[in-house]
Amino acid sequence: MNEKNEKKDSPVIITQNFVDRLRSKSKRRFRAIKRQSVFAPVENARLDRLVAKEAEDINTQIIHQQLQKEETKETSTGMEVDIPKISTSGPRNSRHYKRKLKRKGII
Repeated sequence: MNEKNEKKDSPVIITQNFVDRLRSKSKRRFRAIKRQSVFAPVENARLDRLVAKEAEDINTQIIHQQLQKEETKETSTGMEVDIPKISTSGPRNSRHYKRKLKRKGII
C-alpha cells in the first residue's frame, strides 16, 4: 500500500526522450494530415450548420420586426388616450421615511 501511495504522490518527470517523441517530424506530419483529411471536413460542416442557423435567426428577427412595425401603425391610427402623469413628489411610504417622521414627532 505504501508503494502505491508513493507512486501517486511522486511528481511526473518529463525526460528529453519523452519530449522528442511528441515533437518528432513523422508524428507532426501525420497530425497535420489528420487535421486536413479527418478534422477539417467535420469543422467545415459544423461551420456551415452554424452559418445556416444564424441566417435563419436573422431572417426570423427581420420578419418579427416588420410585423411589430405594422402592428404599431395599426394601433396608432386609433384615438390616442393621454396617460395621466404620475407625480413623484410628496411623501413616500417606506419604512425609513416613516421612522424618520416618527423621530421628529410628526406622526
